[in-house]
Amino acid sequence: MTTNKVFSDLGSWRPREGAPMAPVEAAAPIPDVRAALLAGGLGERMGKVTDAVCKPMVPYAGACRLVDFSVANTVRSGVPELVVMSQHLERDLLDHLIRQWDGRGGMHVHLGPYERIFGPADRHGGLPADVALPARPPEHGTADALLTNAEWLFTADCRDILVLHADHVYCFDYRPMLHKHRQAAADVTIGVQRIEAFRPALRHGGSGSRA
Repeated sequence: MTTNKVFSDLGSWRPREGAPMAPVEAAAPIPDVRAALLAGGLGERMGKVTDAVCKPMVPYAGACRLVDFSVANTVRSGVPELVVMSQHLERDLLDHLIRQWDGRGGMHVHLGPYERIFGPADRHGGLPADVALPARPPEHGTADALLTNAEWLFTADCRDILVLHADHVYCFDYRPMLHKHRQAAADVTIGVQRIEAFRPALRHGGSGSRA
Protein backbone atom coordinates (compact mmCIF):
# COMPACT_ATOMS: atom_id res chain seq x y z
CA MET A 1 0.00 0.00 0.00
CA THR A 2 1.41 3.39 -0.96
CA THR A 3 1.87 6.23 1.54
CA ASN A 4 -0.71 8.33 -0.31
CA LYS A 5 -3.23 5.49 -0.04
CA VAL A 6 -2.65 5.23 3.73
CA PHE A 7 -3.32 8.94 4.20
CA SER A 8 -6.40 8.92 1.96
CA ASP A 9 -7.92 6.14 4.07
CA LEU A 10 -7.79 8.13 7.32
CA GLY A 11 -11.31 9.49 6.81
CA SER A 12 -12.81 5.99 6.87
CA TRP A 13 -10.64 4.74 9.75
CA ARG A 14 -12.46 3.24 12.73
CA PRO A 15 -11.07 2.39 16.22
CA ARG A 16 -9.70 -1.14 16.47
CA GLU A 17 -11.83 -3.78 18.15
CA GLY A 18 -11.64 -3.57 21.92
CA ALA A 19 -10.04 -0.11 21.99
CA PRO A 20 -12.79 2.49 22.18
CA MET A 21 -12.45 5.66 24.21
CA ALA A 22 -12.83 5.16 27.93
CA PRO A 23 -16.40 5.62 29.17
CA VAL A 24 -17.22 9.25 29.88
CA GLU A 25 -19.36 10.01 32.92
CA ALA A 26 -21.39 13.18 32.48
CA ALA A 27 -21.60 15.71 35.28
CA ALA A 28 -24.81 17.48 36.27
CA PRO A 29 -25.59 19.94 33.45
CA ILE A 30 -24.63 23.60 33.71
CA PRO A 31 -27.61 25.32 32.08
CA ASP A 32 -26.08 28.70 31.20
CA VAL A 33 -22.80 27.79 29.50
CA ARG A 34 -22.15 26.68 25.92
CA ALA A 35 -19.04 25.27 24.23
CA ALA A 36 -17.71 26.59 20.91
CA LEU A 37 -15.55 24.01 19.10
CA LEU A 38 -12.91 25.54 16.81
CA ALA A 39 -12.56 23.00 14.00
CA GLY A 40 -12.06 25.07 10.85
CA GLY A 41 -8.27 25.04 10.42
CA LEU A 42 -6.52 23.56 7.40
CA GLY A 43 -3.97 21.56 9.41
CA GLU A 44 -1.31 22.31 6.81
CA ARG A 45 1.61 21.69 9.17
CA MET A 46 0.67 17.99 9.26
CA GLY A 47 1.41 17.63 5.55
CA LYS A 48 -0.14 14.67 3.76
CA VAL A 49 -1.89 13.48 6.94
CA THR A 50 -4.55 16.17 6.44
CA ASP A 51 -4.83 16.00 2.64
CA ALA A 52 -7.98 13.87 2.82
CA VAL A 53 -9.18 14.41 6.40
CA CYS A 54 -9.45 17.49 8.61
CA LYS A 55 -7.01 17.70 11.52
CA PRO A 56 -9.62 17.02 14.28
CA MET A 57 -10.41 13.69 12.58
CA VAL A 58 -6.82 12.40 12.60
CA PRO A 59 -6.75 9.08 14.53
CA TYR A 60 -5.05 9.00 17.92
CA ALA A 61 -3.39 5.86 19.32
CA GLY A 62 -5.78 3.56 17.48
CA ALA A 63 -8.53 4.34 19.98
CA CYS A 64 -10.21 7.61 18.97
CA ARG A 65 -9.75 10.80 16.98
CA LEU A 66 -8.18 14.07 18.12
CA VAL A 67 -11.57 15.79 18.36
CA ASP A 68 -12.84 13.22 20.85
CA PHE A 69 -10.74 14.64 23.68
CA SER A 70 -12.33 18.10 23.73
CA VAL A 71 -15.80 16.68 23.21
CA ALA A 72 -15.33 14.13 26.01
CA ASN A 73 -14.18 16.95 28.30
CA THR A 74 -17.33 18.88 27.41
CA VAL A 75 -19.58 15.95 28.33
CA ARG A 76 -17.54 15.24 31.46
CA SER A 77 -18.00 18.87 32.59
CA GLY A 78 -21.77 18.92 32.16
CA VAL A 79 -21.83 21.44 29.30
CA PRO A 80 -25.25 20.93 27.66
CA GLU A 81 -24.45 22.13 24.14
CA LEU A 82 -21.46 22.15 21.81
CA VAL A 83 -21.53 24.39 18.72
CA VAL A 84 -19.30 23.03 15.95
CA MET A 85 -17.44 25.68 13.94
CA SER A 86 -16.00 23.70 11.05
CA GLN A 87 -15.00 24.44 7.46
CA HIS A 88 -12.18 22.42 5.91
CA LEU A 89 -13.18 18.84 4.96
CA GLU A 90 -15.96 19.08 7.51
CA ARG A 91 -18.40 16.43 6.35
CA ASP A 92 -16.69 13.45 8.02
CA LEU A 93 -16.21 15.49 11.19
CA LEU A 94 -19.90 16.43 11.44
CA ASP A 95 -20.96 12.85 10.72
CA HIS A 96 -18.62 11.54 13.44
CA LEU A 97 -19.83 14.02 16.05
CA ILE A 98 -23.48 13.27 15.35
CA ARG A 99 -23.05 9.50 15.42
CA GLN A 100 -20.69 9.26 18.39
CA TRP A 101 -21.46 12.23 20.61
CA ASP A 102 -24.86 13.81 20.01
CA GLY A 103 -27.05 13.16 23.05
CA ARG A 104 -24.24 11.50 25.00
CA GLY A 105 -24.45 12.58 28.61
CA GLY A 106 -27.30 14.87 27.63
CA MET A 107 -25.08 17.05 25.43
CA HIS A 108 -26.46 18.40 22.17
CA VAL A 109 -24.11 18.75 19.21
CA HIS A 110 -25.22 21.94 17.42
CA LEU A 111 -24.19 22.13 13.77
CA GLY A 112 -24.56 25.88 13.39
CA PRO A 113 -25.96 26.73 9.94
CA TYR A 114 -26.45 23.02 9.19
CA GLU A 115 -28.65 22.38 12.23
CA ARG A 116 -31.85 22.75 10.22
CA ILE A 117 -30.85 19.85 7.96
CA PHE A 118 -31.92 17.36 10.61
CA GLY A 119 -35.32 16.47 11.97
CA PRO A 120 -35.54 15.19 15.56
CA ALA A 121 -35.44 11.55 14.49
CA ASP A 122 -32.69 11.82 11.87
CA ARG A 123 -29.61 12.69 13.87
CA HIS A 124 -28.31 9.33 15.03
CA GLY A 125 -28.18 8.04 11.47
CA GLY A 126 -25.37 10.47 10.78
CA LEU A 127 -25.10 13.07 8.07
CA PRO A 128 -27.41 12.14 5.15
CA ALA A 129 -25.31 11.15 2.14
CA ASP A 130 -27.61 12.92 -0.30
CA VAL A 131 -27.54 16.27 1.50
CA ALA A 132 -25.09 18.86 0.18
CA LEU A 133 -23.60 21.20 2.76
CA PRO A 134 -23.86 24.86 1.72
CA ALA A 135 -20.59 26.77 1.66
CA ARG A 136 -19.71 28.73 4.77
CA PRO A 137 -18.21 32.21 4.55
CA PRO A 138 -14.42 32.26 5.05
CA GLU A 139 -13.22 32.98 8.56
CA HIS A 140 -10.07 34.81 9.61
CA GLY A 141 -8.98 33.64 13.03
CA THR A 142 -10.71 32.75 16.28
CA ALA A 143 -12.50 36.05 16.88
CA ASP A 144 -13.93 36.07 13.37
CA ALA A 145 -15.12 32.47 13.76
CA LEU A 146 -16.96 33.40 16.94
CA LEU A 147 -18.60 36.39 15.27
CA THR A 148 -19.59 34.33 12.23
CA ASN A 149 -21.31 31.83 14.53
CA ALA A 150 -22.68 34.44 16.96
CA GLU A 151 -26.27 33.55 16.10
CA TRP A 152 -25.88 30.13 17.72
CA LEU A 153 -23.42 31.08 20.47
CA PHE A 154 -24.48 34.34 22.08
CA THR A 155 -28.07 33.68 23.03
CA ALA A 156 -30.11 35.06 25.92
CA ASP A 157 -29.94 31.80 27.88
CA CYS A 158 -26.12 31.60 27.78
CA ARG A 159 -23.94 33.39 30.33
CA ASP A 160 -20.51 32.07 29.35
CA ILE A 161 -18.88 30.64 26.21
CA LEU A 162 -16.24 27.94 26.56
CA VAL A 163 -13.95 28.19 23.51
CA LEU A 164 -12.26 24.87 22.72
CA HIS A 165 -9.85 23.61 20.10
CA ALA A 166 -10.82 20.44 18.27
CA ASP A 167 -7.27 19.06 18.03
CA HIS A 168 -5.90 19.32 21.59
CA VAL A 169 -5.11 16.12 23.49
CA TYR A 170 -5.91 16.43 27.21
CA CYS A 171 -8.45 15.36 29.83
CA PHE A 172 -9.98 18.11 31.92
CA ASP A 173 -13.03 19.07 33.95
CA TYR A 174 -13.93 22.66 33.05
CA ARG A 175 -16.18 23.22 36.07
CA PRO A 176 -13.53 24.46 38.56
CA MET A 177 -12.18 26.92 35.97
CA LEU A 178 -15.70 28.16 35.23
CA HIS A 179 -16.37 28.56 38.95
CA LYS A 180 -13.22 30.68 39.43
CA HIS A 181 -14.05 32.70 36.32
CA ARG A 182 -17.46 33.61 37.71
CA GLN A 183 -16.20 34.11 41.23
CA ALA A 184 -13.69 36.67 39.94
CA ALA A 185 -16.32 38.35 37.71
CA ALA A 186 -13.73 38.12 34.92
CA ASP A 187 -14.39 39.13 31.35
CA VAL A 188 -12.08 36.42 29.98
CA THR A 189 -10.32 33.44 31.56
CA ILE A 190 -7.64 31.51 29.65
CA GLY A 191 -6.69 27.98 30.62
CA VAL A 192 -3.05 27.04 30.01
CA GLN A 193 -0.70 24.25 31.00
CA ARG A 194 2.70 25.04 32.48
CA ILE A 195 5.51 23.38 30.52
CA GLU A 196 9.03 23.46 31.90
CA ALA A 197 11.57 24.91 29.48
CA PHE A 198 13.88 22.33 27.94
CA ARG A 199 17.24 23.41 26.60
CA PRO A 200 19.27 20.54 25.13
CA ALA A 201 23.02 20.59 25.68
CA LEU A 202 24.98 21.00 22.46
CA ARG A 203 28.49 19.67 22.12
CA HIS A 204 30.66 20.86 19.25
CA GLY A 205 33.70 18.94 18.10
CA GLY A 206 37.07 20.44 17.30
CA SER A 207 40.07 21.66 19.14
CA GLY A 208 39.39 23.80 22.19
CA SER A 209 35.62 23.42 21.98
CA ARG A 210 33.48 22.82 25.06
CA ALA A 211 29.87 22.03 25.85
